[in-house]
Amino acid sequence: MIANAVLIILLLLPSFLGLRAFIKRLNGESCCSSGNSELKINPLDKNKSHYPYKTLVKIEGMKCKNCARCIQNKLNESGFYAKVNLRKKSAKILSKESLSGNEKIEKIITSLGYSVI
Repeated sequence: MIANAVLIILLLLPSFLGLRAFIKRLNGESCCSSGNSELKINPLDKNKSHYPYKTLVKIEGMKCKNCARCIQNKLNESGFYAKVNLRKKSAKILSKESLSGNEKIEKIITSLGYSVI
């Protein structure tokens, strides 16, 4: 009897948590799917003078500070020095390598569910 109750709880809990997260996203409370969106990830190399190339990228789809933090974190952990501005819907990105074409940056941002303009 107790085993059945535990089994039912284990089966229903993931459904409940998924539904709760979906409802939060619909209400605009959370638009970043990453679980660590509140933790700030800094670039490995914090010296801006080591990044001779820079670009400004316009980003569509950010709705809250967690969206901006999620994009900034992913860019920083990918070897860039990024600062995302939610209000301006843009990211200032510094790089150690030439940024011709910005394919790598665009791929990172679109993989998170946002659009590069």
